[in-house]
Order: sequence, then structure tokens, then C-alpha cells
Amino acid sequence: MLLFLAPRAIRGVEHVTDSTYARTVSLGEYQGWLKVKQSKYKNALSVEISPSLTNVLQSVLAKLRDLFDLYARPDVIDSHLAESKRLAPLVCKRPGLRVLGAFDSFELAWRAVLGQQVSVTGATTLAGRFAQTFGEPACTPINNLNLFTPTASRIAALTPNKIAKLGLPYKRAATLHNLANLLTDEPTLLDPGRSISLATDRLIALQGIGPWTSSYIAMRALRWPDAFLESDLGIKHALKESSPSKIRKIAEPWRPFRAYAAMHLWSDLSKGIRN
Repeated sequence: MLLFLAPRAIRGVEHVTDSTYARTVSLGEYQGWLKVKQSKYKNALSVEISPSLTNVLQSVLAKLRDLFDLYARPDVIDSHLAESKRLAPLVCKRPGLRVLGAFDSFELAWRAVLGQQVSVTGATTLAGRFAQTFGEPACTPINNLNLFTPTASRIAALTPNKIAKLGLPYKRAATLHNLANLLTDEPTLLDPGRSISLATDRLIALQGIGPWTSSYIAMRALRWPDAFLESDLGIKHALKESSPSKIRKIAEPWRPFRAYAAMHLWSDLSKGIRN
């Protein structure tokens, strides 16, 4: 999980080491920070949370459970995917592999849009620039953790031209602006437990968001275990197949855990995935 999170960490908002994940937190009027690491004494995560978040502790913990996919049943998922000759060696290599979620749904969504058609490194650079420009300053005891992530209402209040000054094409800036307006009007649209079809329909209705982006958001923010990105370059490479329709057919037996199959395929690539 840390190997997945580290190259995608948003500078100032998140900080990842070889043993910890840390980030700033802004939930309504409550702001602070948290740090997560593996417990030394049992198979569990140890969480340190700033005192300023005490009143929203349960919400913070629920978001962390989603981020680290703690509701998953790896035994059930592995057993099902191991029935596939293509996936069995990957499951054996990485038993218990989980699908990373999102602590903040809007953050994950704008990160996904910024990551369209660019490398992981390029997307992370843009995300850091986006947070530095539109996020709020934060004061924490953790080095390199000094920004609160931009909110939907903050981005909705801007113009596409203002967003484009980050070095983005105007159309992509307009997509971010429209996404922010959508989530300002429907702030829980991308939260876990919401309707997958409703959320993806709303997303795809926005110019600049297609099936790849909506499926990636559904996988990580909405926590849809069967989300799958048949047009993804990494998956095409891993399966040695370029046709999305053929990839869909290959992946059909992996239902209802195609998101976990995608994680196995991505993890097996030396360069990981875009976004």
C-alpha cells in the first residue's frame, strides 16, 4: 500500500515514508493531521490523530478504513481470483492485496482528472502545484505536511482560466471546474455506499470525463470492488491485449472482484500505472 501511495502523494497534503502514511485533515470546521503505520504488536494499523480532530474521530476512522480497504475479505477475494490461470500466480505472489481507497473523494476525483494521459510523476507534480495554489496553509508537527487539500467549493468559486494558469489545457481546467460545481451541489455523490450508476452517470455527463476516469473514481472513491478499466494502458500491457472488448471478455470470470484483479495486474508491472 505504501509503495502505491508514495509516488502519488500530494506534496504538502500527504507524506509517505517506508513505514508511515501521514496527511492533513479538514472536515468542516475541524482541521488537523493524522499518521498511520503498521502496529508492532498485531495485524492492524496504528493511528495517531491530532487532538483537534477528537470531535470527528469516528468520521476520520471510517475514512481511514475506506482508504486502506479494511472492510475487504482478502481470503474470499483471493480464493475467487486464484481460480483464474492468469491471476493465480499473481495472487500467490501478493496474497491479501487490497484496493486503495480515498480519504477525500473530491481530492481523489481532481487527482484522477489531472492524471489523464500523463505519467504518475507528471500527475503528482500537477497535483502538488494544484494543492499549493488552491489549498489552505496548515501547521503540523510533521515535516512536509503544510497544506489542506483544496475543497470543491473553493475550486467552484474560481474560473477555468484561473485554473488553467497552472499549466493545464483550458478544457481540462473546465472539467475540474465543472467537477467542483457538481460536488459542491452534491457533496456526498462520490462517497462510499452511494449509487455507482448514479455517480458514474453524473461524472460521464461532464465534458472531459470518460469511462476510464469514472471507473477509476468508482474503484477508489466509491469503493466498487468490481470496477474495471479495460482501456487502461497498464492493463493492456499486463494482459498483452489491446482490444478493450477482448479485455472485458477476459475479465468477466473475475467478477465481482475485477478491481482487485486490476490491482494485481498493475502491481505486477515494474512501472505501475498512470494516475
